[in-house]
Amino acid sequence: MTTVFSDDERINIMLIRDVVKSKFRELLSDLPVDTYPYFKDSILTGGCFASLFNGELTNDWDVYLKDVDTADRFESFVMSDTPTLNAVKDLTPGYIAEVKVRGKLITANAITFKNKLQVITRTCKAHRETFDFIHCMPYFDMATQQLFISRRQYDAIKNKKIIQNPNHKEQPSLHRLDKFLERGWDIGA
Repeated sequence: MTTVFSDDERINIMLIRDVVKSKFRELLSDLPVDTYPYFKDSILTGGCFASLFNGELTNDWDVYLKDVDTADRFESFVMSDTPTLNAVKDLTPGYIAEVKVRGKLITANAITFKNKLQVITRTCKAHRETFDFIHCMPYFDMATQQLFISRRQYDAIKNKKIIQNPNHKEQPSLHRLDKFLERGWDIGA
C-alpha cells in the first residue's frame, strides 16, 4: 500500500482543509469575542472529516482545547458569561443526559452551541491519539491552520471502513459501531 497521496488526493485534502478553515472561522464568529483566546491552540477533529470527505452533511464540529486546564476554564467562563451562555444550544424535549445548566446543552463531556460547534470539556486535544476509530482521527490545527490526515485515515474514510485505532485500548461501543454501520460503513481489517 502506498503512503504517498496522488495529486488528485492532495487537491481533495486541500479543498477540505479550506472548507474546514472557513467553517471554523464561521463557527467562532457566532461566539462572543471573549471566547476566542480559548481556541488559539485548539483542534477540530472527529467525525466531521468522514462526512466532509464523503460529501455528506456534518452533524457537529468537535473542538478539543489545548489542555484540561483550558477546558475547565472555558466551561467556567461559558457558565458565568450571559452572552456566551445565550449562544449555547437549548435542550430539546426528552433529552435525558444530566446537564450542568438548566435548559442548556452543557454536559459533563461537552458544551454544544446553537451553530453545532461542540467544545469537548471532559478532556483535551491529546485525547485524539486514543480515539476509537482511525477515520475519526484527522484534525485541523487552529494554530498552524493545517489539516493533518494520514494515508490510513484517508483510505478508511474514502472506503467507509471502520478500523479500530490501536491506541484505543477498550472495545468500541456497540452504539458507536451501529451508528457507522447504519450509515453504510463496513468493518475493516
